[in-house]
Amino acid sequence: MSLLMHVAEHRSHLRIICRLIGYVRGMDSARLSESLGDFRAKNADVILQNISLGGVCLETNKPLELGNIMRLEFALPAHGMLATFAEVCWINGGKKGLRFLALPEKGMIHLRNYITRENVANKMQGLEHLAK
Repeated sequence: MSLLMHVAEHRSHLRIICRLIGYVRGMDSARLSESLGDFRAKNADVILQNISLGGVCLETNKPLELGNIMRLEFALPAHGMLATFAEVCWINGGKKGLRFLALPEKGMIHLRNYITRENVANKMQGLEHLAK
């Protein structure tokens, strides 16, 4: 059994490829009295590359460490911004894997709908390609 198959068998949620825009913020830097400039300096833009109900793989140049708890916000098509807390589970260069810790129920519903919609669309594209 290949390593890829072994990993895929242990996933508890469907994961889809995406390209969503968002940002992360370390929880240790949260202060009520910071200036807008300080706030922007402590946030990092990210590109979400794949997503599931359990977590996300994102790309960022922001230095993150394993175990860091981050506030993650991202734009979900047809819904707007979703915000959650997530733990950094793995790091591979500029790519980081984060596990969702506290995604609100409404956010979970919107995310599930998005994943389902994208998964169906990808399968339909695959069938159209086979039919040609």
